[in-house]
Amino acid sequence: MKGKEYENLVKDILLKKHFQIIAENFRSPYGEIDLIASKDNRLIVIEVKGSGIKKVNPAEKLDCFKLKRILKTFEYFLYKFPQYSSWEFLFLLAVVKKNLKGELGVAFFKVDLDNCF
Repeated sequence: MKGKEYENLVKDILLKKHFQIIAENFRSPYGEIDLIASKDNRLIVIEVKGSGIKKVNPAEKLDCFKLKRILKTFEYFLYKFPQYSSWEFLFLLAVVKKNLKGELGVAFFKVDLDNCF
């Protein structure tokens, strides 16, 4: 599986939980956000990371440099779509990983932006 397939898996989970997908692969001059979803006047900014059966934790790929780019891209998103500027927002990391049987699982983690700023 590759990045887009991981993103589609996460998107399908969100849709089943009645989230609306606002944007996929939203690009700005600063970077890209994999998914932006909404539910109950809350925006969820999601970075998707995944890997096969590896010892490397995909979450380790989300460093402060990447987080800063995501935040700047989200600020750009709010500039382009000001109707969302008063909404609550939450940054999540969605980790897609195969278990030893080759089955995919997804875990969501809240991203603490304070560690990088």
